[in-house]
Amino acid sequence: MLMNEKNSIFSIIYEIHESIQRIIGKQIGKYEDGCLVPSHAELLYILSSGQGITMGELAKKVHKTKPTVTVLVDKLERCGFVERQKSSRDHRVYHIRLTEKGRTLKPFFDSLFSGIEHKFFEGFSDEDTEATEQSLLRIAENLKEEK
Repeated sequence: MLMNEKNSIFSIIYEIHESIQRIIGKQIGKYEDGCLVPSHAELLYILSSGQGITMGELAKKVHKTKPTVTVLVDKLERCGFVERQKSSRDHRVYHIRLTEKGRTLKPFFDSLFSGIEHKFFEGFSDEDTEATEQSLLRIAENLKEEK
């Protein structure tokens, strides 16, 4: 593959990422007078599973540093969407959980992400959708850092 083609692929991936962030930002901004930002979307979606998760686990899942996630969680806590609970096994560890207010966002995020995925694959055949998903998973796996 030529370098020019690689740059084109990177540009396309970046453009897709920016478009998704813009869509999320437009929709998520409707809550709490701008209390939520696009970076909160993935955190809240992960937390909507209902189980508490440590800050370190959450950081790994969203591929961000622990300090970055801490800042995001601090704001979510101030806005009333999450709470920290001490671990019963290790009092140095806190589990992050959605509050009742945070749990009310689950249908919103389910609809938002479903809508984005629908738009993402608009005009694709089922076979094309499946092939694209498999290719993206393979790319993501190829790019994972070695442990």
